[in-house]
Amino acid sequence: MPTPLIVPTNVSGGGIALPRYRELLADELGFLQTTTVTTAATSGEARRVVLADELRDDEAGYGLLGTWLYVRTGVLAGTQRRILNDSEAGYQGTSSAVVLSRPLDAPLAVGTVVDITGPLPIKRHLGVKGLNDCVTEGLARCPAQAILTLELTGGSSNRLSLDDYPWLTHVDQILTISEYYGVVGANTAHPTTLPYSIATNGVSRELVLGRQYSADETVEIQATLSGDRLIYDGTTWDYRTENPGLHDDNDRAVIPEHWATTFGMSRALRFLYRWVRDNRQMNRDEKRDMLADLMIERQKWASACMVLRDQEFPRARATSGRPLIHGTVSGHGDGYPIESGASWGWSW
Repeated sequence: MPTPLIVPTNVSGGGIALPRYRELLADELGFLQTTTVTTAATSGEARRVVLADELRDDEAGYGLLGTWLYVRTGVLAGTQRRILNDSEAGYQGTSSAVVLSRPLDAPLAVGTVVDITGPLPIKRHLGVKGLNDCVTEGLARCPAQAILTLELTGGSSNRLSLDDYPWLTHVDQILTISEYYGVVGANTAHPTTLPYSIATNGVSRELVLGRQYSADETVEIQATLSGDRLIYDGTTWDYRTENPGLHDDNDRAVIPEHWATTFGMSRALRFLYRWVRDNRQMNRDEKRDMLADLMIERQKWASACMVLRDQEFPRARATSGRPLIHGTVSGHGDGYPIESGASWGWSW
């Protein structure tokens, strides 16, 4: 499979890692605190107690009841627990303490880095969506760009199979098609002004080009794909046809930080609105006020999503050829990717 042009010029270090996306989202959504365990718990239920010098400040007026603790480093990395209001919470000696909902496999060792977040946990917990889920949902609504260099083989043809590119399903994912036709020597390809389309025949798809190409000619396609599909897993960049998104802290994507935060916020607020609306234990007046605040925030971030889509998302060049009908042509006219079968009645 051809190598895509993966990393934009404004992204250093080969993309952006999941923890960075998550921290930005958590800061916007509510509460985020990162600290290091400074004392190993030994008294009481030591596996439920976490001790650190800078963990809580009751005099400052904030408590940690109802927030979530996520172990970022050490042998228990990836473990998550809810923080409780307990008699052992507060302080033990010079260390501040929190008590967890369930025991860990072992007391946290000194030097372990932990994150505390609220109102959402980092990972999904039962029916509570996690920040990681919201990041992935935000990435899925943003276009990543890739360049494919494709060689036509097997004789003169104006059709190119797309079976090796399952993510390229809609003609408006194509920003430009460039060719070397009429270029002397190994110069840079130039964008074609000829029409093109994507034809579907059952489960097979073909790119239909505007002229006949001879064997071994090359075309270069700059296209967009869903931002949760072009992923670095700590070793290599690849297109994820299954299990898209960032699932491990080593996973990276190429979507700009402010895009991911904006669309991630929209998804997180959408979940929180439903969560509060369906909460039967909440005081009615408190619920009404909270839903009103959430609706204001949802509208604000939905507007921000539309601004980004209209002003910053990549679109096809105005000089590029538009599709001619050859078979069943896929296209939607908005210039950014969509999952197969999804509706264009946009849901932020």
